[in-house]
Amino acid sequence: MNLHNKFKLNTPTLFRMLVATTILVLIANYTIIKFQAREQIAYIKQILRHSESVSTQIHESLNRVVEANINNCNDSNINRLREILLDYQDVIDVGITHKGKVICTAGWGLFDKSRGYVKEEYSTSDGYIFDGSDNNFHNKKIHVDATIYKTAIAFTSPFAFKKIKEMYPQFDVVISTHKGRHDFLILPGTHHGGAGFAVNNAVHAKICSKTFDLCVLTRNGMVGFLSLDPLHQALVVLICLLLGVFLSWFAYFYLNSRKSFEYRLKKAVQDEQLYLEYQPVVRMNDEKIVGVETLIRWQDKLYGKVSPELFIDVAEKIGVYGQISEFVIKRLTEELSHYLTRNSSFTVSINIGGYEIEHCNYINYLYEQCIQYRIKPSQIKIEITERSTLPHDVIADFSRRARAKGFCVSIDDFGTGTANLIWLTEIDFDEIKIDKFYVKGLQEEYKRNILTCISGLVIGIGAQIVFEGVEDIVELNYLKGHNENAYAQGWFFYKSMNIDELCQKLNAASHD
Repeated sequence: MNLHNKFKLNTPTLFRMLVATTILVLIANYTIIKFQAREQIAYIKQILRHSESVSTQIHESLNRVVEANINNCNDSNINRLREILLDYQDVIDVGITHKGKVICTAGWGLFDKSRGYVKEEYSTSDGYIFDGSDNNFHNKKIHVDATIYKTAIAFTSPFAFKKIKEMYPQFDVVISTHKGRHDFLILPGTHHGGAGFAVNNAVHAKICSKTFDLCVLTRNGMVGFLSLDPLHQALVVLICLLLGVFLSWFAYFYLNSRKSFEYRLKKAVQDEQLYLEYQPVVRMNDEKIVGVETLIRWQDKLYGKVSPELFIDVAEKIGVYGQISEFVIKRLTEELSHYLTRNSSFTVSINIGGYEIEHCNYINYLYEQCIQYRIKPSQIKIEITERSTLPHDVIADFSRRARAKGFCVSIDDFGTGTANLIWLTEIDFDEIKIDKFYVKGLQEEYKRNILTCISGLVIGIGAQIVFEGVEDIVELNYLKGHNENAYAQGWFFYKSMNIDELCQKLNAASHD
């Protein structure tokens, strides 16, 4: 089946692609915002360092004016103010005050009586006062921040933050005191989205100085996917669309692979979701249960009850048959040990294939499990199907090793293979199970004759006979007439059953 047939662009598929693409765009938007937020933190730290540098210049210039003990505005003192000013590039002017009024500065010289008033907006605990007026004694078009200490006043240059603003023009910037009582600087960004910092879809960042009473707040009013230029927006959408198609394709095939027979079988084996059923074997002369045959079963939610002939072949192909083989031994010894240890003549049969015959440790593992659960090896019958394609010498060697450990060996499906006499002469066995093909053909004379010959031959070599597939009283009576000591199994007696049903049958039979 080709890709076109498997992955069709129908409505559900297109919907999954659209959802995947949308989610990826949202993830991309979130990633871009996170990146921009980190960029904003780096930017705000840079502003803070520069603000601290400006504050240092302001404080130093004020202290020098105070230390110079300049009390009046003669030409000599104004020149001394100018000398101090030259050392600080981020201070635009320094001067002296008297009774709430600037009386002279380095840049403007003497002030007349109608100008130079200052307004105390906020003062710090160490004596610094910040002027919140518009400083009408400077250029009215440019806001100039003033700081007063004792009789000295210093004005921050309006160009102190010009370079940083040029580097990140999209950010709104506010530099203020810790509690926001005085704003030193307000710079709106190119994406200014509203008054102050009230816009909720923006990214905000704030950091405060440990040295000075100042904090830097930034706001990026255009963040995420929409902050990109059209070309980059198109590129992000294209990448997300391609990833969305890939993820939809991957999800489709992943979900379908989880529905595959092979995947579900492998998962069932790993999770031990397989289980055992047991079909009783009865003695025909008194119809009492003398043993059971172990049958592996798998009930899947999607595929229902799957035939062992199907899933065993698949298990061999996908490499999980060995786990099934080990599971069968482990589970049957756990479930039947309590009955086998109390009934030494009761037997349980295990069907094996080429894997068990060729696996050198299989017999040893089975023997160890019997010892662990105190089961006699003679109570275990290993059934080797005559349909096996392995060389006879390999099968014969396996049979000898199994019997040497005390296990019984049974030839299953006898009469369906191609070299029956070779099996009888070269392989050591304890039991032969006659295939139901001959039991079902009793109405045909030639099949009855073959069945009679096989039965007589097996009796002659002293092996136990088990007739498979007995389903009505006619078949039972005919078989009894030829060999009443034989065993039989089939739906006429019992169908396969789980361990709970089997225990009920065995308990009921023990009270008869």
